[in-house]
Amino acid sequence: MKPIEFADKYFGQYTTKGDEVIPELCPYCKGGSTGKDKRTFALHVIKKTFNCKRGTCPEPSGTYYKLLLDFGELQQTNYRKPKTKPKGLSEGIIQFFKNRGISEDTVKKNKIGKHNNAMVFKYFENGDLVMLKYRTQDKKMWREAGGKPVFYGMDDCDTNKPLIITEGEIDKMVLDECGIDNAVSMPSGTSDLTCIELCWDWLDKFESIVLWTDGDKPGKELEKNLINRLGAWRCKTVDSPYKDANEHLKYEDKDGVVKAVKNAKEVGCEGLLRLADVEGFDPRKVSKIKSSISGINKLIGGHMEGAVSIWTGDSAAGKSTFMQQEALAAIEENEKVFIYSGELQPGVVRYLMNIAAAGEENLKSCVNEQTGHTDYIVPHDIRDKIQKWYRDNLFIYDNNKMETSDNIIKTFKYAYRKHGCRYFILDNLMSIQDIAQNKYEAEDQVVQKVKSLANKLPVHIHIVAHPKKNSGLDKDAIAGFKRITNRVDNIFKIERAEAEKTNASIITVLKSRFYGHAVNQAFIVDFNEKDRRFKMPTEPRKVYGWEEKPTKEWVF
Repeated sequence: MKPIEFADKYFGQYTTKGDEVIPELCPYCKGGSTGKDKRTFALHVIKKTFNCKRGTCPEPSGTYYKLLLDFGELQQTNYRKPKTKPKGLSEGIIQFFKNRGISEDTVKKNKIGKHNNAMVFKYFENGDLVMLKYRTQDKKMWREAGGKPVFYGMDDCDTNKPLIITEGEIDKMVLDECGIDNAVSMPSGTSDLTCIELCWDWLDKFESIVLWTDGDKPGKELEKNLINRLGAWRCKTVDSPYKDANEHLKYEDKDGVVKAVKNAKEVGCEGLLRLADVEGFDPRKVSKIKSSISGINKLIGGHMEGAVSIWTGDSAAGKSTFMQQEALAAIEENEKVFIYSGELQPGVVRYLMNIAAAGEENLKSCVNEQTGHTDYIVPHDIRDKIQKWYRDNLFIYDNNKMETSDNIIKTFKYAYRKHGCRYFILDNLMSIQDIAQNKYEAEDQVVQKVKSLANKLPVHIHIVAHPKKNSGLDKDAIAGFKRITNRVDNIFKIERAEAEKTNASIITVLKSRFYGHAVNQAFIVDFNEKDRRFKMPTEPRKVYGWEEKPTKEWVF
């Protein structure tokens, strides 16, 4: 998320001055207990740092990354229990809900509290208070920093009954008011789905889930994403003519709300569509994940969701190494990555990924006194920073398990639904057990399964495939049948450059389903043998997010 997008979502009214975004009120201290201290907070969009000039602000300075963590835009693992102790109900809060058709009994059932000028929604998990969310009567909302964003009301639900998910806390309370059990709400609006991963084991127990999101565009996008993550087979959707459940109650009373939930529609049968009703395709608007190499981005715009790419090249050309670098590039964009490596143990993959993430400047050379061989090691302190950086965004297949294509595809689906992984690397085809047993026929079947998965989910899947011997490395040279290359969307070739320039490689686009002009386009990239990085010759060294350091506090 870009800083200006963050400001639009969380700052309310704000102004810009040079490279600074200045909200009316600090998102942490809210201008003090009276709210009179205004424009004390500034976010620097270039340096990606912030500070607040109020001496008693609980977060006087920090990085943009911290803002994303504190407001739920990035997942964090070390959640903190709330420190604030909300007071009891006030007449003003009771009247606020009464005006929306929600009784005092329902307000008390939901344990609504008060803090300063805001009402407080309390989030519980297994009886523990794990998060507080605040809302003023003029719709300003924020969360206490460090809270765990679970579903609001989940402790009151019976997993043997259908679950109902709404977009906001008040909509959940409307369902309570109407006598509809098992309702919860999202903790952070439409864009943050962290709650799915955090509550997956609980969600997985429900056989039926009803979705009642807002009727606007973000609400419909949330509905679509929830269906993809939770499974269409168990989801139903409420079709309401009104903006949300609260507005539905206002115009159609309690019986109307009950009827709307009762008449929730099944998501539908796959396989039968009216072409005129299909959502249009526009390659400019399809989500893409940038490659680590700008040349690829210029030719095909990055790695498009819903697509499959094959990478081929002779042995030791650097296919697996390049895939690891592409994984780091995706993580840098806060994408979640899943790697299947059939030839390397997970510990070896971690070592190689850490080498590439660290960069030559951060490596320690270790010479073996007996052999004279030099190994490059990532020092412990840097290794810990790197692994903290990618911990919640990088997953790998346990290749001690049965490595059949069905098991791998099943794990891919699980990684998408539970963890939100959208970037997959299958390295390589020949290492999968059922392919090794029945080579060429099985390769085609696996690629077909992979492409089918990409057609259904907003993911991009990379496949490493070996070429036939003495093939010349064209797109038809990939081991197996020619129809394999017909199934996929992109084919890339990596090969060593001429001998006089041994630290260079050539990347060629052999196929692009959407960008025919890119076919047979090639470019040279430099390769650093120490940190195993590829880069365009004229571009600077890549600095990954783990290296970013908070700058010193700056003065307005």
